[in-house]
Amino acid sequence: MGKWYKLASITTTGSAGSATGSATNYGKDVDSGAPIPSGFVMAYYVDFTTMPPTTDVTISRVLPNGATAAMLTLTDKNTDGYYPVKEASYSTAGIVSTTDLIYPYTANGQFAVSVAQGDAVANGVVVWVAIES
Repeated sequence: MGKWYKLASITTTGSAGSATGSATNYGKDVDSGAPIPSGFVMAYYVDFTTMPPTTDVTISRVLPNGATAAMLTLTDKNTDGYYPVKEASYSTAGIVSTTDLIYPYTANGQFAVSVAQGDAVANGVVVWVAIES
């Protein structure tokens, strides 16, 4: 399954139901400071400590050029969950397959997490990633 690393503990600010927050992790476990290796992203665990059911969370990998690519998007969620990672495959015509999934994503140890439509809460969403290096 890989080793688990804490990516972020997001504090949101703003009005109830529309508060936002974000963090970029440049390759270190938030708690231990251990480096997050490049490797295969096997799963995420998202802990909603205190958030309304309108909360959106996006977890992205940071690409070598600094751009981000979304890997997991949760919409209108507030229930803790384990999310195994799979990437869609494409046909030779460029059409995304809804049944043929390849597994897993690769990442360089850098991630971005954003939260929207939450309440203003310190450490309202906490995210972990399992990496197989």
